[in-house]
Amino acid sequence: KPVYQACMRFFYHKRKLGNSSATRLVNLDDLARYRIGYVVEQAGYQYPERLNNTLKSKGKSYDGIYDVFERLIADDDPEVQVVPAAQVVGEHLLMEFFPDSREKIGLLQEPSTGVENGCLLPVYYYLLVSRKNPNNAEFMDSFNRGYKAFENDKETLARIDRRERERSSLREPLVRLEGLPGNSRILADTQDGERIHVPRGSRGILLDWTPKRNTEDDLPHARATVRLINGPYRGLVVTLSGELLRIE
Repeated sequence: KPVYQACMRFFYHKRKLGNSSATRLVNLDDLARYRIGYVVEQAGYQYPERLNNTLKSKGKSYDGIYDVFERLIADDDPEVQVVPAAQVVGEHLLMEFFPDSREKIGLLQEPSTGVENGCLLPVYYYLLVSRKNPNNAEFMDSFNRGYKAFENDKETLARIDRRERERSSLREPLVRLEGLPGNSRILADTQDGERIHVPRGSRGILLDWTPKRNTEDDLPHARATVRLINGPYRGLVVTLSGELLRIE
């Protein structure tokens, strides 16, 4: 049984494809009408077997996934119109390395029926352990108990599902600044280094989430970067403790 299922999606440059009818896929045969960029097999990036023949006959190969996306977002490069990539990988690249070009890129529309979980090319991830190591039996027992508890945690699964839908639209999640009980203001830092007090209940768009570890008490903390969308500081980008946010 896979421990995680992702989806291989097709990122496209909006201007390079033009009309909306070109942005819909009915089946994998439709990929033949696009100029596709992909990563050479020797680079360690693997594609589902159903896709390999199309890539090798119709696509243009590059040395790495970063290189492929770089060519995709380039307005003056007609060689790459579409790039297949695991959805989480493609979205991470766009957010991390090409944030100013995200509006240029869309996801080809896939069939809503007749495919597994709304995904034309599902990708499955498995946990592999060696049976030769005697300690692995105890490890797998512990892992299976934890995984079963996770599967039964409906609230967490619903939150993950909501985040996946947000990622599908290439949209940052909306957050509300909850603050601490009894406090009407939340301490935050601006990009200019100024410290301000943001009204509790303000809403914003989460731009970045950075895990952080406090070495004194060894408790995990996080820092969040948020663009405020209402209140007296509307439009301002601030950084604050991730503990004070709630994703809507």
